[in-house]
Amino acid sequence: MGKDGLLLFVLITQILTDETAFENFKKYGNPDGPGSYNVAIAMPRFLLEPTNQVPVLICAFFILLVVIPGSLYVNFGDTTTKDEFGVLIENKRMYGAKLNENMIPKNVPMILAQCIEFQAIGVKNKDEMTLLKKLKDNDDIDELLPKTQSRNTKDMNMKPLMLILGHVFRDENVRHPLFAEGLSEILRQGVAHLNMMIDVAMEINAIARMGQSVKKLGFKAIQSLIEFQQFFVQGLWTQDDPMLQLPGFTKDEIKKYRKSLREHQIPDGKIETFCRMTPQQRAKLGLFQGD
Repeated sequence: MGKDGLLLFVLITQILTDETAFENFKKYGNPDGPGSYNVAIAMPRFLLEPTNQVPVLICAFFILLVVIPGSLYVNFGDTTTKDEFGVLIENKRMYGAKLNENMIPKNVPMILAQCIEFQAIGVKNKDEMTLLKKLKDNDDIDELLPKTQSRNTKDMNMKPLMLILGHVFRDENVRHPLFAEGLSEILRQGVAHLNMMIDVAMEINAIARMGQSVKKLGFKAIQSLIEFQQFFVQGLWTQDDPMLQLPGFTKDEIKKYRKSLREHQIPDGKIETFCRMTPQQRAKLGLFQGD
C-alpha cells in the first residue's frame, strides 16, 4: 500500500470510528469540520505579464470610469428631465399656469401646441408655408387661431397648432407628405401631454384642498381635457358625428345608415346600437358598397 493509500485508509477509519468525524463528513465532506476555502479567478496569462500591466490598468479604468457611467447616462440620464412617457417635465410649469377653471375643449389645442417639444416643430420651406395657408383657409381652423397678438402668442410657432386643428377637423391638407414628420410627432406624443395636463389639474386641486393655493380647477376643466383627448385620438371635433369613430364610416355612409333605420327596424342611430348588431344584421344594411 502506497503513502496515499495509507492516508486514505486512516481517514476512512477515523470517519467510521469517530461519531463527530462522521457527522462532519456528512455535513461538510470533511471529518475535521468546516474549513476555509480559497477562491481564485482564472485569468489569461497575458494579463499577468509585467509588460502588459499598464495597458490592462488603462483599459480597466476606461471601462469603470467611462463606459459604465456613459451607458448609465445614455439610458437613464433623461429621467430627471422627462417623465415615464418621455414628456419634458418642464411642460408642467407651463400647463399649470395656463389651465383654468373656465376652460372648454376648444381652448385645449392652443395649450397643447405650446409645449416645448411641439414648438420645436418649425416650418422647413416655402411649400410648407403654402400648405399652412391652405389650412388657415378652413373656417373651422381659422376660428380657433388667435386673432390678436398677445404676450403669450407673440413668439409662438403656429405650425403645431394648425396641425393639431387640421387633424381634429380632418382637413385633407394636413395629410400632405410635407407634414408627415411633424404630424407623426404630434400624434405620437399628444396623448402623453394631455395625460400630463390631467395630472397637473389633479395636483392643482389637491394643493387647493390642503389650503396651499387659491387656484382650483373644477370638474368642467378636467372634463374638457378628457373630452378633447378623445377628439384628439379619434381625429374628431365637437360637432362631428360619433359614428365617424368607426372604420369605414364617412358622412355619406352615416346618412345612408340613418335613412335605413326604419326599414331595418333599428331603434336609433347611436353608435352603441350599431356596435351591438350581429355581422348578419350589418350585412343587410348594404353599407360600404356591400363590403
